[in-house]
Amino acid sequence: MRTMEHSTENTRRAALLRALLLPLEGSTLLVPSTAVAEVIESEPVIDAAGEDAPVWLVGTLAWRGLAVPLVRLEAAMDPAWGAGDAVSRVVVLNSLNGNRALPFVALALSGLPRLTQVGGGDVATIETAEAANGVLRWVQIGQSDAIIPDMDWLEKALVDHGAAAE
Repeated sequence: MRTMEHSTENTRRAALLRALLLPLEGSTLLVPSTAVAEVIESEPVIDAAGEDAPVWLVGTLAWRGLAVPLVRLEAAMDPAWGAGDAVSRVVVLNSLNGNRALPFVALALSGLPRLTQVGGGDVATIETAEAANGVLRWVQIGQSDAIIPDMDWLEKALVDHGAAAE
């Protein structure tokens, strides 16, 4: 009987996804831990976005010898959103699409990320949520609402605005 209990516990653990809750101003992102390359204190922006750039594109961040576009996802989700507070912490995410000119994307955070484990039954889609740029899905995890970011949209928008390295 002990072997069967042990096997059931291993199966339950294998079904859990390690994820990070990333705080934005006014909302929280939910991303798998494998999507995160690093969380860092904000580095100086080496190239601020020009006047014709979208409000959500802060500029370019120097990270490990690479120029990485820095984004405020809140501003992509709500075009009326202002400049926000100074960026104090950044999460560098791995690109999903294999674009060699855009291997990483940096997102401005408003606090410290929290590690969590998520099972299939832990996340429920919020059907009544409005569509927004950069949002794949609004979800409820436990008692909190979170956003699953639309990295395809974000990467395409960055390439369209010339934020990828040439």
